[in-house]
Amino acid sequence: MAGARAGAPAPAPFLQRGSGKLGPLCGPSDIRVALVSTLRDVEDQFLQWLEWFRLIGFAHLFLYFDDPDQDEAAIAAARSTYSGEFVSFALNSPELRKEWMSLRSWEKFSPFTDDRMCRQLLNIAHALKRAREPDEAVDWMFHLDHDELFLPPPHGLQAHFQHLEAGNCRLCLYQNFEAAPQSHTLTPFLDVSYFKVPSGRVSKTPLGAAGMEFWAQRTKAHNYFLYYDNGKSAVKIPAQGSEDIAPTSVHVLYPPNNFKEFIVGNMGWTTFAEHELSAGVLRLCTCNLVFIREGCPAKSTK
Repeated sequence: MAGARAGAPAPAPFLQRGSGKLGPLCGPSDIRVALVSTLRDVEDQFLQWLEWFRLIGFAHLFLYFDDPDQDEAAIAAARSTYSGEFVSFALNSPELRKEWMSLRSWEKFSPFTDDRMCRQLLNIAHALKRAREPDEAVDWMFHLDHDELFLPPPHGLQAHFQHLEAGNCRLCLYQNFEAAPQSHTLTPFLDVSYFKVPSGRVSKTPLGAAGMEFWAQRTKAHNYFLYYDNGKSAVKIPAQGSEDIAPTSVHVLYPPNNFKEFIVGNMGWTTFAEHELSAGVLRLCTCNLVFIREGCPAKSTK
């Protein structure tokens, strides 16, 4: 598959490409794994974040900047460092918003474009559509924020996705861990080495309960994790001519086939243990995960 060609003309006025020397490290016959992210205020550790995904083998990063004027310096630094094959920059503008109107999810989200979450979902759908075009074609897409990293299994990114494809997986939901800084830092990717274990993995002992209570009592809402605990997913990009993907969650990016095919075909995998799904740990997308839990029971990705 082709990637975004270095030096290729931008197909739209809102789209910019890198012009630097650092390109993707994956080979021409490798599975092409990509990432989409909606970004704002990324001055701290932005280049470190980009370099992490390059080093672990990602083919392309589809970056959408919600306030490009605010991040002008960060965009310029990234463009001068990384090649157009590895990174592209879509800038929030009337031209981009016009393209949103062609997406399957536009009717659902058009009344709520003042909400950042809705803009994220429209940007994800837009990137998924771009990912099927010859100049930017990839095989798999993640959605992650710029304060999040993906850690591949020890055998590497390519072996992992080869395993998923061999099992006819179309979507894999990954459990998330939450960093626990020991002191204030502007470079957590370098400085943080402690992480909260997801609640379903905490030992069911008095000591485990005390540890969870220690973190929960630090917040008014009494939450163990400060943010979310329902994971993020990677989705297989469908072939051209298939129905566009129209996600309604930034956590679970459903493939385009209908739910019945998804369930019967065992195409939804996860790194969550089955008991965690059954316990309703994933509170933000419980209704979605019913289909994964009942049709594709916690298939192992090891």
